[in-house]
Amino acid sequence: MIIGTFKELKPGESRVVLTPTEVAELTGGGHTVLIGKGTGENAGFPDQSYAEAGAELRDGMEEIYAEAELIVKVKEILPEEYHLLREGQILFTCLHPAANREEVNVLLDKKVIAFTAEDTHQYGSPNGEVAGKLGALWGAHYLLSVNGGMGKLVGGIGGVPGIQALVIGAGIVGRSAAHVLSSLGARVTMMDVNIGVLREAQYLLPKGVDTMFSNRSNIRQVLPHVDLVMNCVKWPKHRKDHLITRDMLQLMPQKGGYRRH
Repeated sequence: MIIGTFKELKPGESRVVLTPTEVAELTGGGHTVLIGKGTGENAGFPDQSYAEAGAELRDGMEEIYAEAELIVKVKEILPEEYHLLREGQILFTCLHPAANREEVNVLLDKKVIAFTAEDTHQYGSPNGEVAGKLGALWGAHYLLSVNGGMGKLVGGIGGVPGIQALVIGAGIVGRSAAHVLSSLGARVTMMDVNIGVLREAQYLLPKGVDTMFSNRSNIRQVLPHVDLVMNCVKWPKHRKDHLITRDMLQLMPQKGGYRRH
């Protein structure tokens, strides 16, 4: 099979779906792998590393789409890619079809065989784990006064406790965030609507993580004591309501030690 990938078009996206290691596995199995030039430059994989793994380099996505039987990507296809799709071509990437009807219609019109990568992981998407861990670190980053935050250290110091963090959602993203925050010394409350996943989280996470059933009343109850909120709920795009309203945010401690009203 001819398999192709190219540098992601989505702004700020540096990930690659194929590293030289995977390329070597595929080419060793008799497949042809086409790599767009510069595909891995922001992820630490220069073109030469792909060539050494057996890939054939191409100038850009137009050539990849024209030759490849299977296109593998990280993110959804963008409008500038629509016209390049061919009937019968196989596409494997994170399509997020529920949030992009236009994209779905294009795939149907082009008669493409498309797989939503985010729904194929038996044990949950690794992207969710990354999102939770990086989200926790960014939360710690923005709590520092040099970054405009309240001047609080996540883990505290001798005589001063760590922050209080609220993680809403006990799935892959939420558990990953809670694990990082609790490891750094934060006091974490994790909420979910599923008592089963909360029980599971109690066994998987450090003892400093408390669990609580998720509803607006409970969220309102804990917000006056919370320094950092991480929303890890998979919220349907069509929903216009919010778990936390702007008025509820005013309950949280504010910079300078007072709350705005």
